[in-house]
Amino acid sequence: MLAVVDHVAERWEALLRHRLGGPAETASPYQRIRTYLEVALTERFDRADFAIFADALYREALTDTWKRRLAPWLALPDALPEPARARLTAARLLADGYWTAAATGVFPVPDRDRTQLLAVAEELLKDEAPS
Repeated sequence: MLAVVDHVAERWEALLRHRLGGPAETASPYQRIRTYLEVALTERFDRADFAIFADALYREALTDTWKRRLAPWLALPDALPEPARARLTAARLLADGYWTAAATGVFPVPDRDRTQLLAVAEELLKDEAPS
């Protein structure tokens, strides 16, 4: 199971790197969250992706794999001002909700609404501070 979770988490990581054009360490928090959001709203995920993610939450070693792979993309610096942290967290949660709904098929968002969701997320990310 560790290998399966690592494989799926690696896919996420590869999608993120490809979308960004480099590793997480080269990007600002805004760029990393924007990249995560774009991947979550544009890539196709299915119930198997969700099942592997959700099942991992019941086993610490599996959860650690997700944390290790995605923390460089999702962790926010402590020094980030609170309003910026809130906007970035809201954008990430929008992405989490979208991909979960799409992957599970439970109350999925119609494709026609995706562009507007991206616009809402851009509003959350528009006050980007210099990296």
